[in-house]
Amino acid sequence: MSGFVLQTNGSSSTAFPHPTDDPDDKLRGAFGRMDGDRLFAFLLWEVPGDRRFDDGLRGVEPLSFIQCAGSADALAVEVREPDAEGGYVLSTLGRADEEAGPQDVEIRWRGSSTTVFRNERWSSDDAADLFLQYWRGGGAVPDNVTKRALESFDR
Repeated sequence: MSGFVLQTNGSSSTAFPHPTDDPDDKLRGAFGRMDGDRLFAFLLWEVPGDRRFDDGLRGVEPLSFIQCAGSADALAVEVREPDAEGGYVLSTLGRADEEAGPQDVEIRWRGSSTTVFRNERWSSDDAADLFLQYWRGGGAVPDNVTKRALESFDR
């Protein structure tokens, strides 16, 4: 595996996991500090092919990823993954073991917001678990979540 990149607030990127960091502690600590303003979003994606983070990733765009936005007590988590037609689909993740309930939970971050179903609101610890499962699974979303398609993309 070539490795993963963890991007913060849509700008700062680092190799994940960093050789000196414990992956669990890194994500749980960072997600727990999310305030919806100064720290509001994370995106995790696998470096394509034989490349490594240290090779430089200028011009490399993530095709598949998991991302979250919001604050530590209310996060929306999304995944973009390949579809059957050779494109990609962006989906919001929810807990499969909970009733969706009404779509009335507003997730806010840095002047933006989205409204999700109740089972699609994640705590920082639960979102960190999803990211860790995604990383450990080589970019696969765990089976215990629902996916609500939001948007499709051509390759």
